[in-house]
Amino acid sequence: MQTVKKVFGNYLLLSAVCIILGAALIAKPEFFTHAISYTIGGLSIAAGCIEIGRFLLGRNSPPAEGEKPDGGGSFMLIRAIILAAIGIFLILKPDFIAQVLATIFGLYMLISGGITLFDSLRIKKSGNDEWQLTCLLSSITVLGGIVILFNPMLPNTIMFTVLGIVLLVTGITNMIGSVVGKRKVEELLKLSTEEDGKDSKKNRDFIDIN
Repeated sequence: MQTVKKVFGNYLLLSAVCIILGAALIAKPEFFTHAISYTIGGLSIAAGCIEIGRFLLGRNSPPAEGEKPDGGGSFMLIRAIILAAIGIFLILKPDFIAQVLATIFGLYMLISGGITLFDSLRIKKSGNDEWQLTCLLSSITVLGGIVILFNPMLPNTIMFTVLGIVLLVTGITNMIGSVVGKRKVEELLKLSTEEDGKDSKKNRDFIDIN
């Protein structure tokens, strides 16, 4: 019984996490990309601090035999400053990563759609009637690429809002199912215990008669 309670408890906790994360994404769709940016930025700053620490320790320690006094310390310090600067930038500008990815995706849609549109026009010149659907789809792709390039955060907002709705619905459904399932299991266990008790009582009565 304790194992069953533990399993359902973990399932309820996972459902609660889905509900909280889904609500956060609906209220603030950029939450996920900000979390990624803050994580990468924090790791970058930590790596930069470690490099600075290694540089300071290297300056205080004597150089190895045959090694120049600098021992590559200048390069280590430059690398540390760059890592720290990147980390600070990502924390101050958490939308940067999402904008870069969206811009790359928008450019891909624009170029890919443009090539397909050009091919559809070539098909039209050849007298093939199948060019219309290709032309329509490629035009939509080109327009989508242009929209994303002018507003790179738009696809992220839509995508993470939808993801938040899915997580919220999934979490609520799983939580309800977990509560109902737990009650059914408890009822079955209770019924099984009662049946075992009845069987034991019958066995005792049978022994007493003999």
